[in-house]
Amino acid sequence: MKDLISIFRKVMDIPFPRRCRVCNSIIGEEKKGDICIGCWRNIRLIERPLCSYCGISLQISYDLPEGLNGYYICRRCRETPPEFDSARSVCHYDGILKRLIHIYKYNRVKRLGDDLLSLMINYIKSGNNIHPPPNIIMYVPLHRRRLKERGFDQSYILARGIGDYLNILLITDNLSKTRHTKPQAKLSRNERLNNIKGTFIVKRPEEIRKMNILLIDDVFTTGTTVNECAMVLKKGGAGRVDVLTLARAVRSVTYDFC
Repeated sequence: MKDLISIFRKVMDIPFPRRCRVCNSIIGEEKKGDICIGCWRNIRLIERPLCSYCGISLQISYDLPEGLNGYYICRRCRETPPEFDSARSVCHYDGILKRLIHIYKYNRVKRLGDDLLSLMINYIKSGNNIHPPPNIIMYVPLHRRRLKERGFDQSYILARGIGDYLNILLITDNLSKTRHTKPQAKLSRNERLNNIKGTFIVKRPEEIRKMNILLIDDVFTTGTTVNECAMVLKKGGAGRVDVLTLARAVRSVTYDFC
């Protein structure tokens, strides 16, 4: 089926050449998908050093004490350890990628999911593996009302693709959002905590008991949503919860040892 779709797109490219979803330039034959090479290259990948817990990018301007060997914990995680065991994000949530995610989610351009998924797959291919390896994959679900409005769940699409690539079982319809909430992007950190608290449940705890779970979402902003999900999953019996998101909205912070 995918081969037929690819052939159809190539035929249609002759009278109706593909144009980049961001800058509207014509996409050459050497590039698959709906994003031109120029825009693709302007997506900013998150680079190390990172907080070993939440994965935030750290700015370190001096030599580290001997023996730390690249293991850092940011101030926030030291003061309030997260419920998840680790979190990593692939790209910075700004510029080109921010526009793409908005087009994907709010303009309902579902096919962009393939381009965004490829960023996550390339991240894993580059040796950024989750340790220990997950037993199952889950994702942060939309409430049924939001799902009906949008027509698809962006995190499910990403999780399905990663599950297929890693050959790891994707568990669906177990972690559930029971209450429709305000969009997190419009709220302060404290408002986010109150907005999301108590909104997720685990329907079948026996399915996740003692499992190492890789939890997928599209954007990590303050981490309140994935943290709430991790707490619920662990209360349901999960052994470990690691988070992987496409984008990270928080800027770099300065690392300190105090």
